Amino acid sequence: SAELSDDLFPFAVNVGRFDKQWYAVQFEADVQHLAYRTGKVRRPPSTWDELLTSRATYIFPAAGREGVVNDASLIQYLGAGGKFDQATRQLLLEEQPLLRLLTFYRQGRLRGVIPPDVLTFDSMDVCWSAYLSGGAAMSNVYATRYLAEQEALKDSDFASLPTWDGRVVTLSRGWALAIVTADPAHQTAAAQFIEWLLAPENNAAWAQAAGRLPTRRSALYVWGTEDEYSTFLQEQLEAAIFRPSGPGYVEAAQRLQQAVSDVLTGAATPEEAARQALEAAGS
Repeated sequence: SAELSDDLFPFAVNVGRFDKQWYAVQFEADVQHLAYRTGKVRRPPSTWDELLTSRATYIFPAAGREGVVNDASLIQYLGAGGKFDQATRQLLLEEQPLLRLLTFYRQGRLRGVIPPDVLTFDSMDVCWSAYLSGGAAMSNVYATRYLAEQEALKDSDFASLPTWDGRVVTLSRGWALAIVTADPAHQTAAAQFIEWLLAPENNAAWAQAAGRLPTRRSALYVWGTEDEYSTFLQEQLEAAIFRPSGPGYVEAAQRLQQAVSDVLTGAATPEEAARQALEAAGS
């Protein structure tokens, strides 16, 4: 219904619609944001320049998974002006955002802001364990993890991820519902169930019980607006971009990961790594 679709956060609309036709409806989500130690970071950085100036250590997964770039670097690439084709969902590798990202990583390594062990973190779980051990001042974290452990994080606080220009950028992951039956009566019943499950009170209750984030604005409102973290999540979910996929995504994401690895290990300069990635992509 229009009441439901108009109330979904933008990422949940965009991920499920192709050529103005609904193919799936995302019913739960998760996003990444920054966690920082209040004893080490007085004011969380909103831009790369602020982060580099602070000299506080920042960790994130940078090892890649099966050669594919982690969401943490993909977020920063998109925040630096990177794009993906809205129709095909293909990740586009372009010189300027590539150079911005890779130059930031190089500067971070040289200044000691980005420690070398980020290249051993292939998942958010590994990265979060390293943060909890106390070695880093700032780390990427999933909102669902922060939500679950918030009460125990007495010396930590939350903020948006620092980006090239300070714009709020994050990626959404989550599950969606799709109707696969060809039987008209079953289609109608399934659609009615989706509407019921995504009713604000139901979506809010299910997401809270499952430890996930709702995909409707009104469902998040049911959680309450008095809590500072809920207000923060509203901003993150409004800005979230659905994770690109589609034909050729893996190849482009592998080239991006190779460039990230080469720069963080010192095997290539940002210019060399960007050129190699673009040449491999035929750009």
